[in-house]
Amino acid sequence: MLIAGLVLIALALVLFALELFVPSGGILGAGGVVALVLGGIIAFRDTPSEFQPSKILLGVLAFFIVGMFVSLAVGVARVRRMTGDIGTAALVGKVAVARTPLSPDGFVFIQGERWQASLEEGAAQPGDRLRIVGAEGLRLKVQKEKAQ
Repeated sequence: MLIAGLVLIALALVLFALELFVPSGGILGAGGVVALVLGGIIAFRDTPSEFQPSKILLGVLAFFIVGMFVSLAVGVARVRRMTGDIGTAALVGKVAVARTPLSPDGFVFIQGERWQASLEEGAAQPGDRLRIVGAEGLRLKVQKEKAQ
């Protein structure tokens, strides 16, 4: 029975690994939990009781593994729902501060980062507030912010 139990435990590990890469909706993970618990019970069935794992320990282990997979699934679902502009697209509409004179090219500072920028018209001095209106590669297109 030891071999059958160890095979079930190995199967559980394979199912857990597959769950991470195959979209199964948790079926592989659930199968892995069942295989792990049954493998733990079967592997040590013929051994003296002092060497058998506690049924409570196996239950707690299964509970934590299920909890881990549920929290992982919730996190993945949350990330998939996120809409996200990244890179320069996320900066359009935000306000940057000129770090160097722009006439029309120079550097601006936004969200703790220094970016190359091109001013669409006019000139800007260090400290001027500039609205980001677009991007061309890694160069931001900016306009002087209108005084309010």
